[in-house]
Amino acid sequence: MADVVSPSVTVNDFISHIRRMVSDVVKIEYTDEEILEYLNDALNGILQTLVARRAQVLIKKITVSSFPYQLPERFLGIYTITDGKGNEARLIDPVDAETASSFSYYLLDGYLYVKPDDVEEVTLYYYERPVLTQLTDSIPFYYIIGSGLKYLVAKMLYIKQEMRTPEETNLAVFYNDLANRIINFLPQRPRKVSMRDAS
Repeated sequence: MADVVSPSVTVNDFISHIRRMVSDVVKIEYTDEEILEYLNDALNGILQTLVARRAQVLIKKITVSSFPYQLPERFLGIYTITDGKGNEARLIDPVDAETASSFSYYLLDGYLYVKPDDVEEVTLYYYERPVLTQLTDSIPFYYIIGSGLKYLVAKMLYIKQEMRTPEETNLAVFYNDLANRIINFLPQRPRKVSMRDAS
């Protein structure tokens, strides 16, 4: 896909772009660690939007054969659950679990439960929260999402400044507006995607 950021784009590259945007190429105003913290904050701020729009870049795939299954630490939500025949499980309320006879699932207290009880194995496709901790980490986002994040981080950095000029205030507003337009512009993906693309 043409709109995917290359895996060779690192957090360090990303921070360099942001530094140019906020005129801090020589690292006087902000440390790399500060910008990385703002980057993760901006990412956390848009994750629910990305999940609502079914961003494939967040989907992970695992095989589960023991239930109840404790959900991964960075779990954000279920994309889909399938059995060995490709049937898709439906979400049910936990109160309906005892009477569920069709292939279904529910979540309770951080665990995944699958019904009926004789289901031996499922493939779970779920949204995982990305965490960027090192300057060498790769940016796993679509180009358009990455652009929105850059604008959000630049806005946050400008707002952080106690003694900002009117121009910097205007840039903060401008970057915020651009970020919101980009994030809200993201298309909602169809319910079905090629599951082989999830890793």
